[in-house]
Amino acid sequence: QLARASLKAEIADAAWELDRPWSKELLSMAYEITFPDQDIQNTKPGNVVGAKPNPPTPSDRARTAIRNRIIQIASKDKSFVDKLIESGIGHSGPSEGQMAYAELAETSRRLNDLNAAGEYILKSIDIDPSQLAAGFVLADLAKTDRSKADELIIPYLQRLSGFPLSNANNSAFRVFWIVDRLIYPPADIKPPSPNVMRAYVRYIVQSLGNLEQREPGSVRQYRFDLLRAYFPMKEYAPDLAPDFLVLEQKSRPMNSNESAAAGATDILNRLEQYRNKAEEGSEKPNEIQIQRCITNHDFQKARSLIGKLPDSSDRERLGEIVNSKESLFLVSKDRLIEARELAEKLGYASTIQEAYVAIIARSVSMHKDDWAQEVMLQAVKQLKTANKTLWGLPKGMPTTVALTSRDIDPVLNGIARLTVAISSVSVELAMIGLSETVAAANVSEVDTSQGRSGFDIRIFKQLSEKDEERVRLAADSFKDPFRRLLSLAAVDQWKAADLVQRQKSLRPNTKIRSSQNLR
Repeated sequence: QLARASLKAEIADAAWELDRPWSKELLSMAYEITFPDQDIQNTKPGNVVGAKPNPPTPSDRARTAIRNRIIQIASKDKSFVDKLIESGIGHSGPSEGQMAYAELAETSRRLNDLNAAGEYILKSIDIDPSQLAAGFVLADLAKTDRSKADELIIPYLQRLSGFPLSNANNSAFRVFWIVDRLIYPPADIKPPSPNVMRAYVRYIVQSLGNLEQREPGSVRQYRFDLLRAYFPMKEYAPDLAPDFLVLEQKSRPMNSNESAAAGATDILNRLEQYRNKAEEGSEKPNEIQIQRCITNHDFQKARSLIGKLPDSSDRERLGEIVNSKESLFLVSKDRLIEARELAEKLGYASTIQEAYVAIIARSVSMHKDDWAQEVMLQAVKQLKTANKTLWGLPKGMPTTVALTSRDIDPVLNGIARLTVAISSVSVELAMIGLSETVAAANVSEVDTSQGRSGFDIRIFKQLSEKDEERVRLAADSFKDPFRRLLSLAAVDQWKAADLVQRQKSLRPNTKIRSSQNLR
């Protein structure tokens, strides 16, 4: 059924401009198919606003991926997509709706349609402000447009003010965590405006005050979050000082008589000193310290800490991550030769594809076409002998959420991504990559019955413009009927778009007639 839903969605995309009513009918049927039986839905927690999110199983991820694709296609008609999302809330509760709008917001952000992104962010928050998805999109928006992000953070905090936080469902921890991320971004991102800082202080004081009234003693758990707002309070919202000081006293450890100012300065300094001391002198470094070094681009220090780890498997895994992340960092600095040298040391398919796709894309943008083709051949060769193992789960996570080779094939996906990256400079090499993609898919263990092709099917749409006949032959070469039909639908998406463009150029005011052949 999930494979059927995925196919309906892709055919609907091809039919959108040719037969709009039929396309919407297909999307509605596909969306309905993706929801589990009501009996299963009723046994799942998390169907109320504020509920603690549960880790998604591989099946949940498959259903969500298809629904996101359906929503993406349907978003060309805002009233229609709203109806679909409302039907999803009826099936799975508010969690479905807030995630759907957050996905639309992220898609709009990537397309630089910031007004649409803002509209979808607020719709997601309106459904359930305690979840994190919309907050993540808003944090990413701040990287590219600080003023637009600030324009949205204030209504975000206003909506949060009306939501009763609780420790029981973990909503207090989630909300304070994402708010802290929005207000204190990394050093390379411009900080929020004074109006945002004032709104932030007001929210922290009001929300912690209300939480303390409902659950006495709670403010002690969030003393750090309260003290983080101390200096912004002094600068941007001094009128809130009386309420802040009342909460500060309640948040102090037992038998403590420190002042708010001393407490704020001292706790932040002590945390920083403790962290630095742990990183510099620990005989047994942990993964958090190593990841922090990687984030700060201190790769030499990260490798030094990795060398102290007792477990050889941890050393291998983290060493692979360091090489991959440093390679990406070098690409961002246009140091492509050094980036490639590190990429050639990688042994896992998931990191190989990430590094080489970035190198090729940057090479193409710098007009180093011959070198990009050489790198492409090296990457495919490396992928064919790569380790397909997926990284393990963090400690404490249930094994039921783990992904396996039935869910993801990093070699297959990697070859497809490399093919797309090289397609703008070499049709012949792209066609070779397409053949390699088909060959890898024909031996892949990915379970297509769950609507997974194992790679980005848009490769067939993008390459059809280069050579439709050869792309159709490649699509017909799939042994699996789902992949074959899915790839042919992708070719038809290009063909439909091409037809629309040609008819508009001939007769700009003429609508496309319904296509019975596509049915």
